[in-house]
Amino acid sequence: MNNIFLGIGSNLGDKLRIIQNSLQELMQIGQICMVSSLYQSPAWGVVNQPDYFNLVLEINSLLQPYELLSYLHQIEYNNGRERSFRWAARTLDIDILYFNDFVIQEPSLKIPHERLPLRKFVLEPLAEIAPYKVHPVLQKNHLELLSICPDASELRCVYHQDWQNFLHENIYSAENKKALLE
Repeated sequence: MNNIFLGIGSNLGDKLRIIQNSLQELMQIGQICMVSSLYQSPAWGVVNQPDYFNLVLEINSLLQPYELLSYLHQIEYNNGRERSFRWAARTLDIDILYFNDFVIQEPSLKIPHERLPLRKFVLEPLAEIAPYKVHPVLQKNHLELLSICPDASELRCVYHQDWQNFLHENIYSAENKKALLE
């Protein structure tokens, strides 16, 4: 089983519903272990666009890195993602932050995510759910990376509840809830 951390963001459409839909689709490929609080943050890269909703999750899956990337692109497409230019506004963006402790540096896939240490909207939720996980290249944990992050953006917690309640109240269908209790 592969241990994976994903960053999810949305700044177009019904952002909360889109993120909830993506979590439901991710449940098809593995077990969601942890979900951070939901944060609102300003756009990064191209700033003249709506604020984002962001969260980070930990999932265990049997998929391999490129299989996962393909599946994530399909989830983005299913939720209205149109690829135009880098950092364009989007209905859904799902990034692979970590895949086990793999280091992959290929043109179409970089793990750990190359801009992870630069983005407060990724580091803050990572520090919430995995504060002491060590970045396999930088050899610093998320609390350390957050303390030296150059991003001065203001994040606002939009939804703060323990991850298990979030999943049960917003993601799992009635059938899934029944199956989990059996």
